[in-house]
Amino acid sequence: MFSETDTVTIRDSERRAFVGVLGGGIKVPVSPSWGIRLDVRAHISKNTVSNLVDATPTVATRTPSETLFAFPGVNPTIVFNNSPAGPVQSSLTGPAVSNFRTFAGSGTRWQISLVPGFFWRF
Repeated sequence: MFSETDTVTIRDSERRAFVGVLGGGIKVPVSPSWGIRLDVRAHISKNTVSNLVDATPTVATRTPSETLFAFPGVNPTIVFNNSPAGPVQSSLTGPAVSNFRTFAGSGTRWQISLVPGFFWRF
């Protein structure tokens, strides 16, 4: 029996950045008492988003030890081994990974809002 687990934590982080806001709008009266409006806003900032991964593999050791080769003859072969002193280390284990950056934003980030509306005068 084999019992191997990886505890994986995925985090996103974003550093603080200054934001510039541009915007405007229009109102169109349809009648003397009501009309429609359209507002546009753009938030512009530096893209500081990043994703980080932590992974901690663990193998439960068992007695007697067992080894299983999945897909023999294919390179690389997947190996399951529940003994750290076995002939081959399990291919699903290895050193822990900490703060591995999988994505880092760059450039300028634009967030645009377009809001239609209705107004009524009374």
